[in-house]
Amino acid sequence: MNAAPRPTPYEARIAIARRLAGGLPTAELDPFDAAALWQAGLLDERDIGQLAAIWIERGLDQCSPNLAAIALDPPASMADAAQPFAAALAEMGITIPAEEDGERTALALYLQAMIEGRLPKMVAMNAIDQLWRAEPAARVCHPNRRDDDPTRYLGEVLGVEYLLGPYYQLLDLAAGAETPPPGETLESHIAALEGKLMEEARTLHRHLGAGGNA
Repeated sequence: MNAAPRPTPYEARIAIARRLAGGLPTAELDPFDAAALWQAGLLDERDIGQLAAIWIERGLDQCSPNLAAIALDPPASMADAAQPFAAALAEMGITIPAEEDGERTALALYLQAMIEGRLPKMVAMNAIDQLWRAEPAARVCHPNRRDDDPTRYLGEVLGVEYLLGPYYQLLDLAAGAETPPPGETLESHIAALEGKLMEEARTLHRHLGAGGNA
């Protein structure tokens, strides 16, 4: 039985981003993508039970006895799923990626989903805002950040410092905590901030696609 082709590191990161954005159904995951999602904490016991059955049906299981056991008796909890699924991946020759790879994947996907219009800007940015606040292991340096800049910025750990400014301004406008500058309408100010947000999202997404990190 032949395993699915191994994706490039960036393809694996995008797979996690799609999963987070609800754009990648569990049934479409190959073992390599699932290993990355597992590391990022994005699979639950129901996903694992479904994947075991799907991979066996598709001939991707490499005759793994642990995967067969999962398919025959799906786990009722994550505590039940963790050890046999990790063992099944090992039997299939799949290496679970490092934690920081999953986090970069998540960031890349939310950016891509926002750029492509698959997620509303503010929904994607809410997820990105929460991602950097969760003390990620990954380190991403925004390409426009100067090495000699001593200022500490919110979100700099994941390179999102230039996205957070317009995002927070848009939140303040929505809450009535900020008003447009003199001579600007609310609509034109929102449009300008959204344009800046999208510009920064594209810049960081290109950087991640080129393998940029710390």
